[in-house]
Amino acid sequence: MTTSFAPLTVAIGDLVAHPANVRSNSPETYDPENIAHLKASIAVLGLLQPLLVQKLDGKYAVLAGGRRHAALKELIADKATKGFTAKTKVDCRLVPDDCDVTTALSLAENITQAQMNAIDEFEAFARMMEVDGQTPETIAKTFGTTVAAVKGRLRYGLIHPDIRAAARGKVITLDTMKAFAEHPSQEAQREVFEALTKDGGYLHAYTVRQALKSRGVQVSDDIGAFVRQDYEARGGAVAADLLEEHSVLEDAALVETILLEKLGAAAEDARMRLGFAWADAMVRYEYATMAGYGRVYPGPIEPDEVAQKRVDEITAELEKLQLEMEDEGLEDGAYNALYERVDALEEGPLLQCRRRGKQARCRSPCRSAGAHRRPDVPPRLLDTRRTRLSSLRSDRRPAAVPSHQPPLRAHLDHRDDQSRLRRMAFGLWRRQDDHCTARPADPPLRHRRNRQRELALQDP
Repeated sequence: MTTSFAPLTVAIGDLVAHPANVRSNSPETYDPENIAHLKASIAVLGLLQPLLVQKLDGKYAVLAGGRRHAALKELIADKATKGFTAKTKVDCRLVPDDCDVTTALSLAENITQAQMNAIDEFEAFARMMEVDGQTPETIAKTFGTTVAAVKGRLRYGLIHPDIRAAARGKVITLDTMKAFAEHPSQEAQREVFEALTKDGGYLHAYTVRQALKSRGVQVSDDIGAFVRQDYEARGGAVAADLLEEHSVLEDAALVETILLEKLGAAAEDARMRLGFAWADAMVRYEYATMAGYGRVYPGPIEPDEVAQKRVDEITAELEKLQLEMEDEGLEDGAYNALYERVDALEEGPLLQCRRRGKQARCRSPCRSAGAHRRPDVPPRLLDTRRTRLSSLRSDRRPAAVPSHQPPLRAHLDHRDDQSRLRRMAFGLWRRQDDHCTARPADPPLRHRRNRQRELALQDP
């Protein structure tokens, strides 16, 4: 049947889409991003397979090869690509006008092609570099892809032949084969492969990666990046990979020696700076070793004369700020400024130290046995944060919204002004009783507007 399809050359400008093309109802197939690889290939290698066309209304309709046709039109529109115009002629094969299997021809073009084997693809990329002398950059240009994508395929195509043969024979999976690319040396790959398969059994990709780690450290690992400069200065061997980040520092002993030296220097620097009695460096965290050491928890401290004077000054200022915040005529902006000032004072180092000491006392065994704070020690001396939290007088608390009056904020979303409410709620939570005793049913509010909002949001 196909012997009657006469070969001919047709100008690209005389080609149109055929209504019987089975892909005609899928315009996304011809989008520029979906034919970029084909466009790049035609630009470099030319049109390798002729188009199947049929004469319709004085034009040549493309029955099979619609993506190639779309790529040719893209090349004409691309001014950066030379050699393609509307008058450029391409090879075609002409289907007779009386052909009654046009749809079958178009369908056969699309469904009879077999998907290429992944290993064949990897090896073909490798041959282009090893035999044809191409570079990853020229290969990427030929197929309209990135250099990194090409290098990734090349890495798999350069895996030891025995391992690739095992993947072809379904002895190992494709993912397991790819795991051997973690080390660029084919000799190291072969040794690990033989060691892991000598006893038989199923080989996992994870097992391969773990075994290859003993053959060196990748330069992209934290340890590799940390020691690489000193390693190369001492002449350490580096197994170069097509992707630089996968190159391997092969001398693991030298890597560990340099690592211990640099960690030891860092530990000594920290010891001198922090005033420790001693410091040591370890490559790996060993639980058996660390179990011999205890943990030091923060404890109470007594301020000296200067520090106590500053604590008293902060306490006095907090009391003053409390009185200012209780002013009913205070604007929101002024109130927020006072709020920030209070937080800054509370987060100061002096109050933080006293607070950590207080928390250590609360965690002591006597607290769990039911011991209470000494009655002769005022709460104010234990935590200056309590100084401004006196209860509001009952005559200054806002009255509840009457049942016949609708809530003031009922028309607003429940998340309205949430950020400020959440901040105030967090502040109140932080200021609950510092000795873990129960809070009163109606705790004093820090700001009257909190209570107003709370009442306004209640159902009448």
